[in-house]
Amino acid sequence: MQAMLREAWSVAPSPAHAIDLTIHAIELGVRYLNAYGYRDSVLMAELLDIFDQALRDMQAHALHEQLQPRCRTIVNLVAQSGLGWADDLLVCYESCFVN
Repeated sequence: MQAMLREAWSVAPSPAHAIDLTIHAIELGVRYLNAYGYRDSVLMAELLDIFDQALRDMQAHALHEQLQPRCRTIVNLVAQSGLGWADDLLVCYESCFVN
């Protein structure tokens, strides 16, 4: 997944488009995990890494306010699912949005 998203950066018309695609990929990954009760620690770790990078990219390109609602939804979905990485995801989220 990370390789695909890196490729998106090379072809996206703007950083905003690449970041939007990244957030969309995370949303799909979280929904997949929730829908199927899938507990793959490798996938969860990859989604966490991608989420953390997306937050840093949002800040670098001043897009964090625009994308904050979607990021909060991701955090809420993971928290509600009982997935083991909810706390780590919240820490990443708060590092970007809670000052």
